[in-house]
Amino acid sequence: MLINPFSFLYGFLKAILYAVLFFSAGFLVGYFYNQQSVAESSYLLSVFSPGTEQLFYDLIDSAERSIDIEVYSFTHTGLAEKLISANSRGVVIRVLLDGEISQNELRIVNTLKRNGIGVRFIKLENGYMHAKYMIIDGKKVFVGSINFSRNALLRNREAAVIIEDKKIVGEFARVFEQDWRYSKESYTPAEAEI
Repeated sequence: MLINPFSFLYGFLKAILYAVLFFSAGFLVGYFYNQQSVAESSYLLSVFSPGTEQLFYDLIDSAERSIDIEVYSFTHTGLAEKLISANSRGVVIRVLLDGEISQNELRIVNTLKRNGIGVRFIKLENGYMHAKYMIIDGKKVFVGSINFSRNALLRNREAAVIIEDKKIVGEFARVFEQDWRYSKESYTPAEAEI
């Protein structure tokens, strides 16, 4: 029995059309469902550097009660000055750094401490504290690959998000509190400058 090539082609194209329609319908339903759930409960903003320095300043300036920072490297003097300014407005600030710090970081640490900002260090047994996030007023978190350094803010391609979601921010706050309790006020000088 011979198969009509046009009949076969028609059936094949019809199957592809149905597959595309079903896939598209599922995608659209999922897209609008996710958009609705995000819009009702949270806020999400993607951030890319270079060029994020002003955004960091604005986030720090927006704080009314508290700023908790857990970051691997902190060498940016402008961010330190903004934190000192926020502290003078009554914002409680805690900074948690990796247990090995460079001389550049030590200068920042000493400046922050002299101005009443809590700074502690966490040394993991088999690695580094490599997190990079900042919690503002327990309401939003800035998290991504961006260290508190001029290179990260002005030169490197980095990526991050700002999240305003009660559950997610709560998870970051829980981890920060856990790490803060585990941290110490002493540090180890880094073998190489960052």
